[in-house]
Amino acid sequence: MHISDSVHELLTSKQRVVERFYEKFLSQHPELSHHFQTRDLKMQASIVAMALVNVEGYYTNRFPTVEHYLRVLGHRHYHNGIRNEDFPKFRDVMLETLAEFHGDDWNEQLYSDWKQAIDLSVSVMLEGYSQTYTF
Repeated sequence: MHISDSVHELLTSKQRVVERFYEKFLSQHPELSHHFQTRDLKMQASIVAMALVNVEGYYTNRFPTVEHYLRVLGHRHYHNGIRNEDFPKFRDVMLETLAEFHGDDWNEQLYSDWKQAIDLSVSVMLEGYSQTYTF
């Protein structure tokens, strides 16, 4: 399975994959729950699902528009108090959740692709921490 196939399965599945991510994430990292106290987690799950589409798109194609979006997203995360050291926690739980979702289709290559894709996107997001954007 290729990472783009993984995204396709996530988007077409009726399973609540990203909602499951938040259950796991908040259970494993309760110290970060304050970031989500005022958020509708169902809406947040949809936002993260679409972010995964962009993560895969940037990893696969390096679209300049997605790069800009990731920087803006990073800027917003900075202003929401997300610390650099919080991103690996997100990544690791997301990889666990994706492995759970894909079951027997999950393999070392898909793990590696997703890890690299998330790390690449996070590095671009962190560039947005020091940039100024007007909304």
